[in-house]
Amino acid sequence: MQLQPIIDSPTRPTGDGRWKRRAIAALLGVTLLAGCSTLRLGYSQGSTLAYWWLDRYVDFDASQTPAVRQALERWFDWHRQTQLGEDVRLLEQAAREIELDGGSTQACHWLRTAQKRRDLYAQQALPAVAELVSQLSPQQLQHLRHRFAEQDEDWREQNLQPDPAERRAAALEKVVDRAQMLYGRLDAGQKRFLAERLRNSPWDPERWLLERQRRAGDTVDTFRLLQGTEMTPLQQREVLNQWLLRATRPVDPQTQAHLDELSTAQCSLAADLHNRTSTEQRRHAQGVLRGWAQDLRGFLPMKAAATATSR
Repeated sequence: MQLQPIIDSPTRPTGDGRWKRRAIAALLGVTLLAGCSTLRLGYSQGSTLAYWWLDRYVDFDASQTPAVRQALERWFDWHRQTQLGEDVRLLEQAAREIELDGGSTQACHWLRTAQKRRDLYAQQALPAVAELVSQLSPQQLQHLRHRFAEQDEDWREQNLQPDPAERRAAALEKVVDRAQMLYGRLDAGQKRFLAERLRNSPWDPERWLLERQRRAGDTVDTFRLLQGTEMTPLQQREVLNQWLLRATRPVDPQTQAHLDELSTAQCSLAADLHNRTSTEQRRHAQGVLRGWAQDLRGFLPMKAAATATSR
């Protein structure tokens, strides 16, 4: 399983349209832990996994750990009580739709749906973030900055290989792996199709590395501002709201235009690959989506579970 922070990646070209959730990622997207070999296990241990992930970035001390764990448990309880049923419904809807051909408009609809869910989860986490940030030491903020730099170096190695051919091959491997997670094994023709489309993709890793670094620096600077300025809870919330906007969207028009172009290309790629899949591959994808829905349904409150089952 992999959990990634807000600054970790944009909507990179992916064959299956899988959504990566992004300081606070364990909170923002844990309901779609599609990278887990067993979604049921990932969700059942969600607050613990989220704590471990956050601890790698912040290095909590013994006095902070109980409050952080309690905040994570409260978030998961909120999600289970109020949002999990909708996530199950969306997975089941996707399972029904995946049998049929689709277009880029439909693919973009699913992308926007995922982004709206992400934003909702982030808003719910902000009060806990404000409380956490107020307790961080200068050393922990430095640890956070160092961790971001390490992640940038790893990302550079995986996406900015000096040899263009090696870079293209690595990008293709990622897309194929993600597509096969949903559809099962791709055939040679489908892989050639992906290779050709990626060759003409607007994806610009150099531009995105700069955006990652901007978001990381802004995160640390915002947390320092919250620590060094006396604010009311309402003022803190507004600062964090603005940070969240900057952490999920580019601040300059050129980068935003690039991201819009990339999103459009991604939707088209996802739809065109899907329309090239066989009946067997679509049935495989349907089984995967229904399996995820079934795994999550087991955590629904009794009344919500009955409602979801009756749909």
